[in-house]
Amino acid sequence: MQLFSSGRRFSGFALISLLISSACLAGNEIIDLRVRYQLQRADISKNALGLPSGHFNLRGDLTEPASAPVSGFVTGGAYSSVDALARAFVAGNMAMFDISDPDTELQLQSGQEDRFGTRHLRYRRLVSGLPLADMELIFHVDRDGQVRGANGSIVRLTEGLKAYLADFSSSPRRSEASVVRTIAADLGVAASTLHLVSAELTAHQDAPHVRWQVQVQVGKGISLLSYSLDDADGAIIKRDDLIQRRQFGEAAR
Repeated sequence: MQLFSSGRRFSGFALISLLISSACLAGNEIIDLRVRYQLQRADISKNALGLPSGHFNLRGDLTEPASAPVSGFVTGGAYSSVDALARAFVAGNMAMFDISDPDTELQLQSGQEDRFGTRHLRYRRLVSGLPLADMELIFHVDRDGQVRGANGSIVRLTEGLKAYLADFSSSPRRSEASVVRTIAADLGVAASTLHLVSAELTAHQDAPHVRWQVQVQVGKGISLLSYSLDDADGAIIKRDDLIQRRQFGEAAR
């Protein structure tokens, strides 16, 4: 087997060496994580190159010096204080999460406090301002202000998505109203009978890379339908009935 890149020739042995070195690097990073944070648990899924990708679960003391003060946390400080602790851990491990700027790439979605005083913060990643599908980071901060764990799913950007977003305008190609009309036509009802529950653009690893994720209710009955549509041409990619918990119809693709 021979591979060609920039006019240079590489043997299959070189590729195998690259894969092995990437796996060793990832393995060393996990060992480093265990040592630095005295982890009791470090489950990290990896891709074909041995890099962190997919589900992960870390348990231990993940506390890093935060860029923002966390005083007042024990007496019910604002989530912004706890948020600084979570972002500090990501900032110290950006290679693991494939993130270059936690302040702009992480969006805090929700925060909950359990009966033990532990706060659970849920984040999603933004790329070019769009939520990245399937990536989620959850941090657990105890009442003493210590980050005791993190879990979720890591998504590493593909070259295809990077190339697409490099030319992507921040303005969607299709308006929210046109998307609703497409859904109404698919259901065979008037657009005025649909109640829009949510609609947002999201980025995806596989083409089509930018999609509308929409939830609607039909009429006054009990219904909640989820649609995924290509922002480029408006084609329906997937439909789900969230009440019946099933797919319905046949996607255009």
